[in-house]
Amino acid sequence: MTKTAQHNENLNIYGSLAIKDGTQGNGYVLTSDSGGTATWISQSAITGNVTGVTFYNTVFVSKKGSDSSGLIERLDKPFLTISAATTALKSAYPLSARTGTVRYLVKVFSGNYNEPILLDNYTDYDLTNITLDLQSGSTFTIDDNNVACNSIVYGNAIIKRSGAGSGGCVKTQNTGTTLTLYADSMSAERNTGTIFCFGGSQTIICKKIVCLVSGTFVVYASSINGPVNQIIYGNISGLTGNYGISCFLNVTQTLYGNVITHGGYAAYAQSFGCLQTVYGNVSSDNIGAECEGGGVQTIYGNVSGGTNWGANITTGTQIINGNVTNATTSSSAYVVRNTGGVQIINNGRISAPVNIDCVSAIGTSTILNNCTLLTSGTGKSLSNGSTVYVYGNCQSNATTGSSTTQLVGTINFNASVV
Repeated sequence: MTKTAQHNENLNIYGSLAIKDGTQGNGYVLTSDSGGTATWISQSAITGNVTGVTFYNTVFVSKKGSDSSGLIERLDKPFLTISAATTALKSAYPLSARTGTVRYLVKVFSGNYNEPILLDNYTDYDLTNITLDLQSGSTFTIDDNNVACNSIVYGNAIIKRSGAGSGGCVKTQNTGTTLTLYADSMSAERNTGTIFCFGGSQTIICKKIVCLVSGTFVVYASSINGPVNQIIYGNISGLTGNYGISCFLNVTQTLYGNVITHGGYAAYAQSFGCLQTVYGNVSSDNIGAECEGGGVQTIYGNVSGGTNWGANITTGTQIINGNVTNATTSSSAYVVRNTGGVQIINNGRISAPVNIDCVSAIGTSTILNNCTLLTSGTGKSLSNGSTVYVYGNCQSNATTGSSTTQLVGTINFNASVV
């Protein structure tokens, strides 16, 4: 039956529809030719066509794959290892074929992989939910190998470095490198720190960044090879003696997250040209935040120290927008200490343990803006010889030390402070 539509009619069928032309069969699928003539075909016939589909500019890696039979751009022919897949992709598409608008993808399906990823220019990596754990060698688990590259690493992978060698989780060092990396977590467990950036631009989005190696850096940026811009989204934690987030020499370093270290420094800006900004709380069993060497350190959050200062500066500029505390029993470990820089505390409560002074300001300039200073026992709001600039409403539940100077405004001492 042929029906010619004249007014955009719709055909509505209520109930079952049977199309019997002799090609029907159990589990068959209705398909059509270019002229619209329908016929039934088996699902196996469709599957046979799908396996030959070309996924342009993509290579696949699977634990069920094979490095000997793997083919680029074929989902049904995955490689077994990331290194073999990357080599095949580079062979088929040399660097001259890749640009900012023509990028290539290495897609890795779930499983545990013990190998590094050596980044390549305009090549991206979808790590899905794999565990990538390099257990030997001198490279980091993900490394630009000091070759300029523009790469994006997607997915929700667990990235680790648990074996012998000298690397951590992520390192970029070439000034021409731009890396954006997404991951679930990172953990350096045996060797050096977790994330290093020695050149170029690095953006890391990772919920949990951990270093289980004592006396090293969890996140470290240094412009030893050229200017560095490092941005971290995630929380940082480290063991005894760790520097949580640290920068050295002409680095712009920004953290959106919290830092907790057991010993060492939670946040450390250590030389001229460093611009370190933390949007979160920083806490350490030793020193919460330290700035020296002429850098600029700004923290939008609370700062907590342990056996030493909560916030300390020797040279440079340190700005804290939040509360500052420590947990020391040493009379020389003040909560806030300035011996030679510009230090600004905005809208914070500076809380000292019993018998500990809140602020020691012998440096160039310490500015207290709308601050509350709290201590007890023999502790003083300002230690002997301190000079502070006072703005807004500043108050303290204690008295001040001897030979202290207040400029611009004054602190309301011995106040009833809640």
